[in-house]
Amino acid sequence: MFLHLLMPLYKQITLTSSFAFARTGIERHKAGKALMAAHQAQQRNRGAVVPSAATSIVLLVILPSLWVSHVASTATFGSGSRRELVPHVDGPSDFDWLANLPEQLKSPLSKAEVASYVKQFKRNGSVGDLCDAGNLFCKEEAFRLYYEALLHKMDHVVKAEDVRVFFRVSELRVGQELYIADSALQMAALERNFMDVAELSRSRRVEPSKYYVIYSEIPEVPVRSFLPAELAEVIPLTNKSLSEIFKLHPSSLFAKNSMKTLQICNERVHKDGTTVMDGEAAVCTTSLEGLQTVLKSPLLLGPHNAANIRAVVTDPRLQCCSDFTGKIVEVRLEADEQQRHAICHSLMYPSAVYLCHFVPQGRLYSVTLKPSNADDEELVQAVGICHMDTRGWDPLHLAFLNVHTTPGHGEACHWLLKGSIAFVNNDAYQK
Repeated sequence: MFLHLLMPLYKQITLTSSFAFARTGIERHKAGKALMAAHQAQQRNRGAVVPSAATSIVLLVILPSLWVSHVASTATFGSGSRRELVPHVDGPSDFDWLANLPEQLKSPLSKAEVASYVKQFKRNGSVGDLCDAGNLFCKEEAFRLYYEALLHKMDHVVKAEDVRVFFRVSELRVGQELYIADSALQMAALERNFMDVAELSRSRRVEPSKYYVIYSEIPEVPVRSFLPAELAEVIPLTNKSLSEIFKLHPSSLFAKNSMKTLQICNERVHKDGTTVMDGEAAVCTTSLEGLQTVLKSPLLLGPHNAANIRAVVTDPRLQCCSDFTGKIVEVRLEADEQQRHAICHSLMYPSAVYLCHFVPQGRLYSVTLKPSNADDEELVQAVGICHMDTRGWDPLHLAFLNVHTTPGHGEACHWLLKGSIAFVNNDAYQK
């Protein structure tokens, strides 16, 4: 569900339209207080984890959300794109981690079908029924309903800090009762906090922090397949593709949300794979073959043997869309600050588009949980990322409101839920 990580904030963001879909402020406040009170009571009844005082680790912020750009609404619906940043490497891959990817990410198209679509596109610039045949998602009305349902959740979040999104590493103890809030509610809380911080920055006429970004992946939107490499090569990641290939109207919510993805991949990720964050490397990929190439290169994982890459993912039963309570059975440190690892986040777009990045000073954990209402055999795995250096983050960031620390003083961790995959380079660190 959440993709938590960091990219620059868009200066041109205007926070004006999100609540236009909702009720009036007074009605929103009354309804929100009632819903939040019920949610807090549910947390207490389930034995929700409370913040503990601990010391240094860090926060990584990637929660997929509905950051349906107010940014995008200012973008021009034109052309202009960049290819994936890492040159394509031909040849089959024997990566074991492929087995851990959601099956829906793998294109259902046969080689003959792919060749036919490529030929059709080159001949007349269209791809016919590619959305249906290729397991893409091009339904504007369905997206609007998913978005407004999430907006409705956000409408009920009176105080973002009342929703538990971030936690401390000290809470990852065997025997600890663990509560994970509904992914959509977490996203709504992040969005509310993001808007509050941006609004305050504007009122103070100060630059918004570059360390606050919400990646767009709405939980209820179906998993889309990657485009096969041959199609990804000819169908660029541009506004023109949205309107002419995927038939999205420029003013639709789906198009605006997808345009944010274009801005991230075509503007905010630099041509050399760097970003505005010190030490961060990043790349966007639009095909499974492209993802393999990215993970083979040293850009994110450093020099390594590709056969030693492991994928670490959260159990699908935890990714969407209800609260979870369980007891910790095992905690495993998958990667520490010295071990290279990459986090890939799904971005909102008709086909699968993943932003993969390496952020220094992070710890990656996998936690085995026994659900409170399940038999002993029914164990699930949750994957969490902790950022070890929060210097430069806005003091009002939800992370600090959740864990009661300040920038640069103590860690903040969050779960990798729907749309996030972690990759570990075992060459660099042997346990």
